[in-house]
Amino acid sequence: MPMTRDELRVFAGEQVAAADELLSQHRPGTHRCCSCGQPIPCSHAETIIRRRAHYAQFLQPGDGAPGPSRYRAGQDHTGWDPTEGDRA
Repeated sequence: MPMTRDELRVFAGEQVAAADELLSQHRPGTHRCCSCGQPIPCSHAETIIRRRAHYAQFLQPGDGAPGPSRYRAGQDHTGWDPTEGDRA
């Protein structure tokens, strides 16, 4: 049985929150690696960003849904872009 619109919004909100938590763990590491251990560009971060964007489309402003992500494609909240490599 398919989800109702309200069930989808709740599920999507949970997925967006989970993605935000996972993305908070992706920061510049050492030796051209993400802090998760993956080489830069971090494919894990990119996958999480795409998944977040997919579920965010089902959320509507004003219904208690999380706002837009503080992450940009490939970017964590520190401004580091895991798709571009080291900042230096």
